[in-house]
Amino acid sequence: GRYLVSDSAYFVCRVVGTATRNGKRWMYWDAGMFGGVIEVTEGLRYEIHTDRKGHCIPWSIAGPTCDSVDILMRDEMLPADIQEGDFIYIPNAGAYTTAYASNFNGFPLPDVVVL
Repeated sequence: GRYLVSDSAYFVCRVVGTATRNGKRWMYWDAGMFGGVIEVTEGLRYEIHTDRKGHCIPWSIAGPTCDSVDILMRDEMLPADIQEGDFIYIPNAGAYTTAYASNFNGFPLPDVVVL
């Protein structure tokens, strides 16, 4: 099934915060493990794009919930100048992203926009 529909959609979310913790850069998204990108637990590596093109550094990426499993990736090389409010684009997200999303911790389901 994934082969047929994967490239039909992008998953788009926003950076809601950044931090430096113990010398490591963290980025927090408004979508996480429970908001459509749970397949990282199965080893799926998402291709991540931003509007920024600068020097890349390793980032740890987490979702918005307080759940300790809402850590999506570690040491993902992305531009150093990513800021709160930036958009994140994940291509090939036409399969299973919205099907796996839930209202965990009261967070809304991702919107689906058809163009």
